[in-house]
Amino acid sequence: MDNPQNEDLQALVSRYVSNRAKLIKYELIEKSAVLGGNLISQIIIIFLAFFAFLFLFLALGYWLGTLLGANYLGFGAIALFYLILIVIYQIWLKEKLEVKIENNIVKLMSDENSID
Repeated sequence: MDNPQNEDLQALVSRYVSNRAKLIKYELIEKSAVLGGNLISQIIIIFLAFFAFLFLFLALGYWLGTLLGANYLGFGAIALFYLILIVIYQIWLKEKLEVKIENNIVKLMSDENSID
């Protein structure tokens, strides 16, 4: 037996479920947009920093080359410096940095106050 109260309740529940699904969709869109914006911003900063350091180390390589008497020695010293940095990163910093990045992404995606 369908009475008007059951139909009204069914309509309310249906609207609630539909609205809740839309809210979840919009929250996901917002968080994805924030994450995407942060990612693009960080990529631009990394890109610019890369070229700044590239030219800095090129100049340093030529300068060391003039001090050491041969350009290949200057650039070899810079390459050795980079190799040392790679080893340090792989041994001590890689896992810590990855965990920090993962935690920041999870924190950003689970922020409860972002859509209020």
